[in-house]
Amino acid sequence: MTAEEAIQIIKFYTGNTYKPEKIQEAIDMSIEALEKQIPKPPERYIKPGVCVCPNCHGIIEAHTSKTFCAYCGQSITYSESNNSADE
Repeated sequence: MTAEEAIQIIKFYTGNTYKPEKIQEAIDMSIEALEKQIPKPPERYIKPGVCVCPNCHGIIEAHTSKTFCAYCGQSITYSESNNSADE
C-alpha cells in the first residue's frame, strides 16, 4: 500500500462520522505524516543548489543525497527540468 492509498482509505472511512476529538486529532496527524512521505518537487530554486521546501517553505541545499527537508520532514524529489534558479 502506498501513502496515497492509505490517505484515501483513512479519509473515506472517517469522512463525516462522529469521532471523539482525540481520535480525530490522531487521524489528522496520521494523514499529515503520510502526506510528507509523498515526494514533492521543490517549490522553487533560489539559486543553483538551493531550493525552497514545498511544505514548510524552509531553505534546502538541493543535493540528491538530501531527500527530506531538515525542518519539516517533507520528502523531496529533484528533477533536471526543475533545477533552475530562473523560475
